[in-house]
Amino acid sequence: MLSSDIHQLTGSIVISLKPAYLETLTTGEHTLTVQFDDAEAIAVLFTITEEEVVTPEPEVVTPEPEVVTPEPVVKTSKTGDANNLGTWGILLAASLLGLVSIRYYWKKDSR
Repeated sequence: MLSSDIHQLTGSIVISLKPAYLETLTTGEHTLTVQFDDAEAIAVLFTITEEEVVTPEPEVVTPEPEVVTPEPVVKTSKTGDANNLGTWGILLAASLLGLVSIRYYWKKDSR
């Protein structure tokens, strides 16, 4: 095994075999032996198994009927907010013109 086939963390005893290396191993039992400078060698036994392809059975889903609750209808009173402001402006201008005209004719008749 090459040092490029493992991932080693300093200060610990965690050794992870990389997937690319594991793919090179045959199916069956394997032994990994680790030799330490200041301790005895430790051997770890691991097994490579064939990957089983499992086809999941399709799940039958029965849709539940949807319950629709009608929302209550709220009737609001008409406040006149929907009236056209332009119409009211024209009515105001016509009223002012009428008042000015009446005042003009009264002053004219009084002279």
